[in-house]
Amino acid sequence: MHVTRLQKLVKKSSKLKLNNLMTDLILKNMKIKYYTPRKTGEEMLALKEELFADKKRILAAYPNLERDYAQRIAYSKYSKENNLRMLIPSNINDVNRIPKIIDKLPKNKDTALYREYIYDTNGNIIITNYVDKEKFKNETYYIVDFDGYRYLINNPSELTDDDIVIRLKFEKGKIVSNEEYRNGVYYVEFYYTVNGRYCCTTELMQYQYENNSELLQNLANDLTLMLNKHKSDSDRIKELVEQPFLRVIESIKDDDLEFNRNIKLYVTDKRSPVVLNVYELTYDESDKLKQVDLINMTKDTKKTIYPRPTTKTSGLLMTIQSKKCLVDRLTANGYTKTNGIDFATFWKVFKEFALNDKFNCTDDSILWEPESASNCSIHLVRQFVRESANGEYLGMEQLNIEFEIPNVEISAELTPIWSGMDIDDFFDEVEQSAEFKSIDPNFVVTLNIFFDTV
Repeated sequence: MHVTRLQKLVKKSSKLKLNNLMTDLILKNMKIKYYTPRKTGEEMLALKEELFADKKRILAAYPNLERDYAQRIAYSKYSKENNLRMLIPSNINDVNRIPKIIDKLPKNKDTALYREYIYDTNGNIIITNYVDKEKFKNETYYIVDFDGYRYLINNPSELTDDDIVIRLKFEKGKIVSNEEYRNGVYYVEFYYTVNGRYCCTTELMQYQYENNSELLQNLANDLTLMLNKHKSDSDRIKELVEQPFLRVIESIKDDDLEFNRNIKLYVTDKRSPVVLNVYELTYDESDKLKQVDLINMTKDTKKTIYPRPTTKTSGLLMTIQSKKCLVDRLTANGYTKTNGIDFATFWKVFKEFALNDKFNCTDDSILWEPESASNCSIHLVRQFVRESANGEYLGMEQLNIEFEIPNVEISAELTPIWSGMDIDDFFDEVEQSAEFKSIDPNFVVTLNIFFDTV
């Protein structure tokens, strides 16, 4: 898909403003300088070549790496959770997500999802293998200590464009940096101290346009084959297929041009394809992570994201009831599937629903996503994340609302807006957007409302 579900689910940080061209980010009120590892999208793109060059050196130094590792295997342990917490002790990505290590294979191993940790006789982990028998998926990493770094590589005999390379740096047993490239996703995570404060900066970029020429050619070929196959009804096929295909192609071309322009901008600019976050970390006397605060670089504010505040869930509605709650509120205000509802009333009802109807989940947030088309399509999502009492991820569900509005002023940047946990600020930000302001309050919208599990 051109716009993947992953892209819609990833919670993007608040938009960051480019105040100047300094190489450090400065939080105005706190007057603290934070470290930014890579300052432009182009520098992020260079990460792939850098990591692949490192892998070439490793393969040259260890030409028989796979065979040598096979000879060193002594025993295995298994984790009931699929994550690399044991190998990448990241306080940011895996807060409180410690795998349950067991000595034997999980029960029902024919369908189990688990991670295998393979050790040598000295107790060192040398290979980790992710197994998903149900989806016939394997993902194996070889762990190599080389030139002061620890590497995880998934292809120990050659180098291909599909390879995954992870590079880790440790000092005194603590992680200092985590850099990786996998399938068009670039990620870096750096730990450091500022004025006695422990900090971490993360940068994420999904570069989805590397194979556009191939994608566009495939679309054109598919269209040609379909038209040739249905020559007797070519007008109908053009109506159903050709125009949507052409709109997709034009959209991809437009996005590609926009991305290429943006790639040269600093990561602190709101139009940059790089998502940047800054965190402050607090440890207790036993050196255990006690608190994580997310710095909002736009509003100069902090928000504690770990530990999560204790939420009393008894008496709260089940998330699956969210659709009925919204429809009931809309119906009470005159909404019907046939006649729809005017936008002003819809928005008033949706705000009441978001602010007052609470559900049994750990995280409850909202997405506003305008999409450019002949008519502007608006995608609203109320997203529910469920976790166990100890922070284990259990699942995600979404209540989706889609509708189209003509004559909407499309801004240069169609940036999705996520609420995070601050619903009031979310509505303020949406209502100040160019798209929202250009919507006629009296325009009657027809709503497509559906609930799904992700």
